[in-house]
Amino acid sequence: MLSAEHLAAPLAAGMARERQDWTIQTALAGGATKSRLGELLATGGPALLFTAGHGLCFHAGDSRQQALQGSLICQDWPGPGRPIAADHYFAADDVAENARIAGIIAFHFSCFGAGTPRVDGFPEPLFGQRQIAPRAFLSRLSKRLLAHPRGGALAVVGHVDRAWSWSFSGLSGKWPTMRPVFENALRRLTNGYPVGYAMEFFNSCFAELAATLDEEIDRSAGGGDGRGDERLAQLWTGRNDARNYAVLGDPAVRLAVEQVEAPQ
Repeated sequence: MLSAEHLAAPLAAGMARERQDWTIQTALAGGATKSRLGELLATGGPALLFTAGHGLCFHAGDSRQQALQGSLICQDWPGPGRPIAADHYFAADDVAENARIAGIIAFHFSCFGAGTPRVDGFPEPLFGQRQIAPRAFLSRLSKRLLAHPRGGALAVVGHVDRAWSWSFSGLSGKWPTMRPVFENALRRLTNGYPVGYAMEFFNSCFAELAATLDEEIDRSAGGGDGRGDERLAQLWTGRNDARNYAVLGDPAVRLAVEQVEAPQ
């Protein structure tokens, strides 16, 4: 619900206003089903595919982890407290052999959408840093999109480790939302810039959060100003979250769209 209302829908609305030369299609809430995504890829994927939601997660050592971790949980899932079945998520094996995805760029905002580290990047105070996988590995869904036998995606942008809603909803109202970072990255992509250049907004956001966190740590060590540990924890989480976006594939690729010259 958070990603639909505060990320996907505003991004789509903004792109529709700015890029009226593009066709913007959305599948939100009840429309974001596994079958809809499969049909979209089978009939000719869009130049740019953006997904937002939960990514499937398993405990370290689970035999299903490397094959399914980071698979996209779709609206078919009944919700928290209910089992997640194969019919509820879109995995590598759900990308059909006859899918038409050659030349697309996919951007997945979800936990483990790009890959899984061996060690948790968000250790909990009581348990310390946990090993969450036998070894670091890339998402099998992303690899399937990149290496499809009929022609793969140009690039897949995703998240390594867990993804946090603070990325787009702000740090409990005490830190500006990162949604403009997503907006600017998508704007660069649709303007024909390389995907690596478009992702510089995320790199800059990480650098800004890291610098702000250092300042807050120094202020706290000097007696602070009453904002306490909560803000430090939020900034620390936001910094780690921002650094975990990765480009799989060639960072020099651009969206494969036809350039039409205006008449003289």
